Amino acid sequence: MLFNRPKYARPIEGLGTRVDPPCRPRRDVEHVELATMEWVDWFNTERLHESIDDLTPIQAEEVHYAAETVAAG
Repeated sequence: MLFNRPKYARPIEGLGTRVDPPCRPRRDVEHVELATMEWVDWFNTERLHESIDDLTPIQAEEVHYAAETVAAG
């Protein structure tokens, strides 16, 4: 059953499988899936990404569109 999870809820290779501190035990699979999806959301939206100059994706988008606006104007 572990391998029937949605692709976005699977652990990312190389980042480990621990979703949160061990002090928060999970009652069932649904709680694990929710915690995993919350972590993936954080990883994709709030984490500072080294590949985009230590910005969050939202900040990188703002910089990109600001530069586009200046170039177009």
